[in-house]
Amino acid sequence: MNSEYWIRFLVFMVLSLPFSIWIRRMGFVRWERVILNIIFVVVFFLTWDLLRGRLI
Repeated sequence: MNSEYWIRFLVFMVLSLPFSIWIRRMGFVRWERVILNIIFVVVFFLTWDLLRGRLI
């Protein structure tokens, strides 16, 4: 595994933990939290690749 993998993983964890805590505290039901987490993951990876110039 290259260093970019670990950088992406660490940035993902730093951003996803507060997001998960926030949606849990906002009172969303379980299925809404699952959908929001899936959307977060997709947006995160698309944004990461777009900023790195590999998406287009």
